[in-house]
Amino acid sequence: MARPREFDEEQALDKAMVVFWRRGFAGTSIADLVEATGLQRQSLYNAFGDKQGLFNAALARYREHGSAYAAPLLSPDAGLAEIREFMLATLREQRRLDCGACMLVKTAFDPSVQDQQVKAIVHESASIWREQFARVLAQARRRGELPPKGDDITLANYLFTIHNGLSALERTGASEEEIAAALDHALASLHLAP
Repeated sequence: MARPREFDEEQALDKAMVVFWRRGFAGTSIADLVEATGLQRQSLYNAFGDKQGLFNAALARYREHGSAYAAPLLSPDAGLAEIREFMLATLREQRRLDCGACMLVKTAFDPSVQDQQVKAIVHESASIWREQFARVLAQARRRGELPPKGDDITLANYLFTIHNGLSALERTGASEEEIAAALDHALASLHLAP
């Protein structure tokens, strides 16, 4: 009979997620994960299989956390204000954790990540965010926040680009006020889009 786990797996996964988020897959060692989680190497292997298994679980956990931030976007009344708050909230979380950018985007740019399951998680998760933006834009359009006609998919891709570009803006020295102003300008530009 297997012994029950003597640690909180979700808590360990949250700690491992932050390490991977900050350092990437290749930049994170098992020793880093042992130190961050406070678990022994064997406990990590028993729970997650190997480093790749733990990374996959950490990406899935990141997606769960992102879903919590996206809750305001799920409202049938969500519009541009909710998109703005979502973006600023995720930037605050990146700042708080000193992670620098979206974990999905960082993973997409990491040449050491070759695992097909990871690539699938990244692509699917990014698609979900763009779909959320498109849905909220369509709602905003129906309520008159945007012109009656427009390509919500293209605008959602634009917002996804802006969202991730704001992380780069912050990491290159822009203040919170400058970031908010850039976001406000991007949202205002939606009114001009064909």
